[in-house]
Amino acid sequence: MQIQQNLPKILNERVLWITALLTALCLAAGLVSYFFLPVEFGSTTIANNFGHQFRLAFSRTGFVFLFIYLLLLATHNREWSQQIFSNFFNAVTHPLNLAVFRIFFFAALCQWIDLGTTLRLSRLPTELRVAPFGLEWLTPIIPINEPLARFACYLLFLASFAALIGLFTSISAWVTVIVGVYALGIPQLYGNVGHYHHLIWIAAILAASRCGDYFSCDAVFAAWKRADQGVVAPPAASQAYALPLRFVWLVIGSVYFFPGVRKFWISGLDWVFTDNFRYHLYRKWLENHWVPGFRVDNYPALFMPMALSAILFEAAFIFLVFLPRFRPWIALIGFSFHSAVEFIMRISFWTLQVCYVSFVNWYGLLKWVGLRLYPKDMYVVYNGNDKLFRRAIATIRVFDLFDRITYVNALDKTALAAHNLTWLDSGGILADVHTVVSQSTWKGFAAYRALSFRVPIFWPILPLLYILPVLAVCDRIYCTMTGSRTCDLRQTTSNPDDFRANQAWRSRTLVMLSTFLIFVNVPFGIAGIKSAWPFACYPTFEVILGAQRQTLEIVPLGASGEIINLNQTLKQEIPFNSYRGMVRHILTDSEESLVVGKDMGQEDRLKALWQVATRNSDQSNEIVTVQFYRVTLWSPPEKWKENPASRELLFELQV
Repeated sequence: MQIQQNLPKILNERVLWITALLTALCLAAGLVSYFFLPVEFGSTTIANNFGHQFRLAFSRTGFVFLFIYLLLLATHNREWSQQIFSNFFNAVTHPLNLAVFRIFFFAALCQWIDLGTTLRLSRLPTELRVAPFGLEWLTPIIPINEPLARFACYLLFLASFAALIGLFTSISAWVTVIVGVYALGIPQLYGNVGHYHHLIWIAAILAASRCGDYFSCDAVFAAWKRADQGVVAPPAASQAYALPLRFVWLVIGSVYFFPGVRKFWISGLDWVFTDNFRYHLYRKWLENHWVPGFRVDNYPALFMPMALSAILFEAAFIFLVFLPRFRPWIALIGFSFHSAVEFIMRISFWTLQVCYVSFVNWYGLLKWVGLRLYPKDMYVVYNGNDKLFRRAIATIRVFDLFDRITYVNALDKTALAAHNLTWLDSGGILADVHTVVSQSTWKGFAAYRALSFRVPIFWPILPLLYILPVLAVCDRIYCTMTGSRTCDLRQTTSNPDDFRANQAWRSRTLVMLSTFLIFVNVPFGIAGIKSAWPFACYPTFEVILGAQRQTLEIVPLGASGEIINLNQTLKQEIPFNSYRGMVRHILTDSEESLVVGKDMGQEDRLKALWQVATRNSDQSNEIVTVQFYRVTLWSPPEKWKENPASRELLFELQV
């Protein structure tokens, strides 16, 4: 009977072992094949030879078995898997952690707005627009001009800055999302789709969250409202502050997952164990006309493990983020991964690196710092029946980062006794705020100045508070305000049920929105659709490259056949990444990506590109003929001197 009951478990374990063994055998077969089926490279990619197809077949088969193994493993440990998911989504955190991420994120978004590039692109003719995937019908009718682009960028900056300081945070964040789709989308319409989509996704997650409850202008307004109801404590740790950060982690994981999987699925083991990674480096170096000081391409024992690590990290991130013990490590590895890519390839994803701020427990870290900066306890004693004092204390508490101040209601005899403060003058602590450290006591305005040493937001103005004229003015203001205050014995009137209902509604909205953002991007990731907006698969680098690449060369000729150089003029008119994207679409002649119609040909786009190149040039009157060449270049730095490898005349324009 016992054997029959355990039979499903035994069979499940055997299937696990079998799938694990099959996965290992497939990968081993692919690796062994390198000894008798060598790699053959063509000019721009790997040759479609039997060895590559053999390894690709075993790579994909091994991947399928690995997927089945992981699925069976999760099913076999169903209770453990459910507990992991439950702990992940039901975790709580302090509102400070979400507030710090809000500040870093919207500061990065403000910095990312490139007014100059957006305006330059808005002046380009519509013939040079290339519609992102799925927007072919919409792009021709989108109004794009310089005044509108300027207004959108300014509005985006103001909305992002308002969200940064927490002024009408939710509204500001939603305006950022809506305006950002347009303003940040303009550079996406001219041949090259830059992958900063996560700025829109995460801004939407923050818009649906309660990220403005701490360290913000909204937090001050809410603190006054709570103080008027008799509550001076800031919001406590809650699931409402942890859930947005969890979804941010999943967004980051989705950004990585599909590029990592597609590298292995499209190219297999050859993506790692060939010169492919070296040629990806060469292509980026050629684009930037730059070679790093340390030539990692000279060390296969170094760049092949780097290629393997990239696939493993990208594919595993979204799973490891559920396991608390791995989170600090994947955050550190992820940040280092992008730093290394920028160092050796000059590909910057600094806006995504900023998102790693979400992995830090800022409340715990700052509290630890506070304990070492301020080992002695500080007490602030205030009259809890005074509306002005309550508002002041409630405001200070939403900016108290170090949590090294204990706030005591002077009317609470139990609290006074618990903190050994009964020796204070009972009448004095009702009349003025008192700050106490050991046996040192400050009252009135001096008490606020003393506690400012432990509240970083006051540090910039702290030196001014010791200047005698400023001190006199502050003392007079304090005396005037305290002299006009009234006693307010109002008790707490907030309804906890209303608060919980509002919190539940916000959480449901957040979950539905975040789930939508993640899952609507899944088809783009599966299909590898990178040229799309505002959803897309991030760069995959999935194709195995060869030693050559193609580009466009424009040769203006004068009346006597001399070459007139206009390259600098073209660089001033069109940003580098957009120009590179336009060239790619011109050379591939992908009619399905055009905006202005299916009848737009390669020659028409070359003419439009030429109009941009000459509209601000003083030498345009000297040009009589323009030749457009498809140029093949060697990407290895050692062969740059031999470029071009070949030239093919595409079109000759008579001016």
